[in-house]
Amino acid sequence: MYTMSLFSYNRWIYRYFREVISLIATLILLMDRHIILFNQSTHLLRICLLVLFN
Repeated sequence: MYTMSLFSYNRWIYRYFREVISLIATLILLMDRHIILFNQSTHLLRICLLVLFN
């Protein structure tokens, strides 16, 4: 039972990492093509992080 839950947990982690890797790849493509847009989005991300962690 424990190994089964561990296996499903590992599968969930694998799926999550695959999503994150595809997101990073998309961001790299955006950075290549639209550097200004990428800079604006990172600026917005920094503002959101500042708001969240204050």
